[in-house]
Amino acid sequence: MVLKLAIGFIVFLLIVILIEQIRRKITKKELDFIEPNPKEHAHSQESNICCGAHEVCEKDFLKTALNNEIEYYDDEELDAYKRKGSDKYTESEVEEFREILYTMQTDDVKGWLKSLQLREIELPDRLKDEAFMFIKN
Repeated sequence: MVLKLAIGFIVFLLIVILIEQIRRKITKKELDFIEPNPKEHAHSQESNICCGAHEVCEKDFLKTALNNEIEYYDDEELDAYKRKGSDKYTESEVEEFREILYTMQTDDVKGWLKSLQLREIELPDRLKDEAFMFIKN
């Protein structure tokens, strides 16, 4: 009788361990799907290939869209920042971008970011998180 209980208990523990291992593998796969490994999706410095893991790529991801026609969002003054590095903006220049971002319709933000990229205008680093919040909502 004691032997049967011991064997039953060991079998029960093995089943619990097996179920836990399966649960961990499934959870890990779900997390990998939700948050890709940054090393796997890193941009190559030698090429302008976008990893595609982001809604807006810092390289040329948006240039691959079917419609490459530049659309202005009442922001022609931003053309003065063509080819300026995203980390080179002053606080007043960042505020120019921020004012445009916060006065446009939320649905227009993706198109605006595409327009900026087609016009070779980099979004200031300090504003990227704010812009992405609009896209995700």
